[in-house]
Amino acid sequence: MGLAFLGIMLLLLVGYFVYITNERSGKIAVEVVAVPGDAHITINNAVFSPGIAYLKPGYYEIKATKEGFADFSSVASIESTSDQAIPIPMEATSDEAKKWAEDNQDKYLELEGRAGKSAQQRGDVFQEKNPIVKHLPYDSFLYTIGYKADPSDPSGNSIIIEIDAGEGYRQAAIYQISQWGYNPADFKINFRNYKNPFTS
Repeated sequence: MGLAFLGIMLLLLVGYFVYITNERSGKIAVEVVAVPGDAHITINNAVFSPGIAYLKPGYYEIKATKEGFADFSSVASIESTSDQAIPIPMEATSDEAKKWAEDNQDKYLELEGRAGKSAQQRGDVFQEKNPIVKHLPYDSFLYTIGYKADPSDPSGNSIIIEIDAGEGYRQAAIYQISQWGYNPADFKINFRNYKNPFTS
């Protein structure tokens, strides 16, 4: 009986491990941080608690409610990187909730610090994937080179280079990109006509 019990327990543990591994496959560990911590939280209409949530990269609609606090709603972009957080700072509206918020400012400050750390990490990933942005925006008398987020990439980490230049000066802008050490063919480039403010 003792060996059979151990065998069943081992089988259950292995099954649980396989289930957890499959359940988290392709997902990112994201810290859900809410103040107050007992708020009712939904992510894409599924109920979550503060702590670690496993989510696939993409956009998520975040909502939170708690009596005495204003309803919270935002959109979060989850990327395929580590150390991400979904901060949920709820604004107190009732007198009782305002008193609670006043007595728990340390929790709001901790949440703010965690959100700042996560934002910095996302900024570092963006810079790493798009090193050309350290040169942009770039202005000359003949053209300007800037960038915008590529709407086809839900992670927000892809860009489109925007060049404002008359047709005769577009090649000069392309040459400038190559002078920085980048291959212009590696980028999506959008050309717009540039009007020199010093000519009529």
